[in-house]
Amino acid sequence: MSVLLLKFLKKFIKVLISSDSPPQIAVSFALGAFMGLTPDNFFLSIIIVSLLFILNVNVSAGLVSAGLFSLFSSRLFPLAHKIGSFLLIEQTGLFSFWTTLYNAPILPFLEFNNTVMLGTLILALLAQLPIYFLVKKGIIVYRESLHEKLQKLKIIQTIKASGIGQWVHKGWRFFQ
Repeated sequence: MSVLLLKFLKKFIKVLISSDSPPQIAVSFALGAFMGLTPDNFFLSIIIVSLLFILNVNVSAGLVSAGLFSLFSSRLFPLAHKIGSFLLIEQTGLFSFWTTLYNAPILPFLEFNNTVMLGTLILALLAQLPIYFLVKKGIIVYRESLHEKLQKLKIIQTIKASGIGQWVHKGWRFFQ
């Protein structure tokens, strides 16, 4: 498991310095964040993974992002429950809207009739633009100024030159 995590981490670092444009990486990161922020929903995961493969974006950045955001998504459940309860239960004027959506052919698979699921869907949708712009700006800053500075750090050079660094690098090549 840890070798797989190291493999994804190495791919993500390669993405940061790759020829992929910052918008491409930012879109894949935002899609992964959407998948990671919402509770496990097979239908939604299939849609997002399909988008990662269909769009011209970096799949590994999306998967790393999904993993990162899923680590703390459960901490958002109380807030998501409040948002979902407000929209599903307290807003009686929306009952016919929710009924229409629920009677649609495919939409019930999104499980939006669950307060936590609806709340996380809303939060994930609202987070898309900020995540996109922050990641895009972060990649530009990293590529323009931070990458060269990090490569010159003694600890990075020591890890690269050490036997452990070479062993990990060989292990990564073995699993590619």
